[in-house]
Amino acid sequence: MGNMNRRTILLGLVAILAVGLSFQILRYMAYAGSIRPGLRAGGIELGGVSADDAARRLESELALVLAQPIELRYVDESLSLFPEQVGLRLDAMATAQEALRLSQTDQSFFGGFLDFTLQGPQRLEMEVPLRGSLDEQLLRAHLAQVAAEHDQELSPVEIQWDTLTLYPGQEERRLDLEASLPVVERALLSVDERVADLVVERRPPSPPELSVLRDLLQHRIDQFVGLVGVYLTDLESGQRLEINSDTVYSGMSIVKVGIMVTTLIDL
Repeated sequence: MGNMNRRTILLGLVAILAVGLSFQILRYMAYAGSIRPGLRAGGIELGGVSADDAARRLESELALVLAQPIELRYVDESLSLFPEQVGLRLDAMATAQEALRLSQTDQSFFGGFLDFTLQGPQRLEMEVPLRGSLDEQLLRAHLAQVAAEHDQELSPVEIQWDTLTLYPGQEERRLDLEASLPVVERALLSVDERVADLVVERRPPSPPELSVLRDLLQHRIDQFVGLVGVYLTDLESGQRLEINSDTVYSGMSIVKVGIMVTTLIDL
C-alpha cells in the first residue's frame, strides 16, 4: 500500500513537471516566433507580437504621421513637400518582417529554450528603419522644379558708376539632385526628423581685384578738376595701385604730421 502511494505521488509529480515543461515550451515557441521585446519602428514598440500584428499596429499608428508634409531646406529657404505628391507608401509588412528577422538567433532550440527558462525573455533595444516606397520619377521632377526656381548663376562684382558703389555679386547655387534624393527619402519615412537639408553646391563670387578699385578711383579722378596722386599697397598680397604716383607735390602743412609723430615717439 505504501509503495502504491509513493508511486502515485511520483506519477503526480512527473505529470506536474510534464505539464509545466509543456507550458514552458509553448511559451518559448511563442516567444521565438514573435518579435523580440525592445524592437521598435517609428517609435512604436513591436515586441511580443507576430509580424502580421506588428504590421497592423504600424499601419494604424503611423498612417497619420507619415501623411504630414516634410520641410525641404534649400540653404536658408524653407519649402514643403507632401508625401502624397511623390506617392509615398509605408510598407508595414516589410518593416515587421525585418524586425522579426532581427529577433532570430543562431542558437539551437535547446540552447534558446534553456536561456529563456533561466533568464526569461531577452530585450533587444533597437530601432528598425521604416520600409516604404515612392515614385522616384515624381520626386525627381519635384526636386528639378525646386532647382529651377532656386538655383542661381554666379555673378561677379559690379560697379555702379553713377553712385560709385561696389556690388559684391552673387554666389552660384546648384542643387545636387542625386545626393538630395536619399536625404528626402529618409525624411519622408521618419517620424521625428521630418526635415531634409537639400545638398546644394555653392561657389561664392571672387573678391574684387585691385583693378576694379583702380577703375573706380580713376572714374572719380577724371571728374575732379585738379591733380590727384594715389599710391596703395595691399599688405596681404603685395599688390600695388598707382595713379600719378611719381608726380611731385608740395608738402605744405602735411609735413607737420610727420614732425608731430616723431616728436610723440621721442617723448
